[in-house]
Amino acid sequence: MKVEEIKRELIARLESGVYGTGSRFPSEYRLAEEFSVDKATANKAVARLVEKGYLARGKRGSGTYVKQTHLFPAGHLAIILPAPIDYFYARILDGAQNAALAREYLMSVIAPPSGELERYLNALGSSAVLGIISVGMSVCVPIPSITVDYDYAADFPGGNLVNTDNLAGGHAMMREVIARGHREIAVYSTIRINLDRQRRVRGFVAEMEKARIPQIQKRIYYGAQWCRADAEKQLARMLRDFPELSIVVCDSDDAVSVLLDAAAKRKIDLPGRIAVTGFGNVIGNYGGGLNIANVNQFPDRLGSAACNHLIHRIESGDTAEPVRDFFPPEVIHPEYIPTVAGK
Repeated sequence: MKVEEIKRELIARLESGVYGTGSRFPSEYRLAEEFSVDKATANKAVARLVEKGYLARGKRGSGTYVKQTHLFPAGHLAIILPAPIDYFYARILDGAQNAALAREYLMSVIAPPSGELERYLNALGSSAVLGIISVGMSVCVPIPSITVDYDYAADFPGGNLVNTDNLAGGHAMMREVIARGHREIAVYSTIRINLDRQRRVRGFVAEMEKARIPQIQKRIYYGAQWCRADAEKQLARMLRDFPELSIVVCDSDDAVSVLLDAAAKRKIDLPGRIAVTGFGNVIGNYGGGLNIANVNQFPDRLGSAACNHLIHRIESGDTAEPVRDFFPPEVIHPEYIPTVAGK
């Protein structure tokens, strides 16, 4: 039996009340016999409990005593997010912090200014922080780390990733659109080089191909993230290319945001005569006031899962297998996609 396994078993006993605070802890001879290990192994396990603060050594010859049966915090984690922290990332943060507290870990939140990321990573790598969650980016640190919402992390050696299954989300949303009779469809995408967005668009395209929608590549329009001028230009192109346009399927919440602003400025009835769908909890960005079908990425669950994976790797020491945890998304409020007349 390994030292870590013995340590975990003894901690479980301490926290469940088998050994009370102030009581004498079993001798290392007794532990060695119980766990079928040599005394040196038992000694190492006890020494680690002393280091963590559970046990205290008495005067020479008086044995080891239980100092406390419950430690808080169990450890210190950090989560790094891009600044400013938007609604979606704030929900990832909520999920991660709640999971950390449930496991009795503290979590520092870091949203470094532009150009300062490397300095913070260097500081964290040599600090008491046991592990890092990075959101929307990959980091290279000498301690356990998990990346959330950044599919490129899967391509890094040893990269650990928790994310939504973006391809499945694209398929699911476009199936709902086509099932309601829409064939005059446009797709609006931002951050063209973003792998997550590319997978969503691939899902859209695959379903349009199945439905034999014509001119698919012409129906995909790209704009810069959060750029209303691009959205205005592309919306005008959509209407020029497809005068009977009935719906715009967006690959992200930011795409919906700028498209709605552009439509309002140009006095285009969207959502209205032309429907629109979102991807990524867009309703939160508008205070819940929009009747728009959306792909829920469950950001709080992503944060919680990332935190639990990270703590498991810290506590078990098992870092050999990379984490690849993809959550199935869910189309919410599909009833807000209007049915085409005659369908």
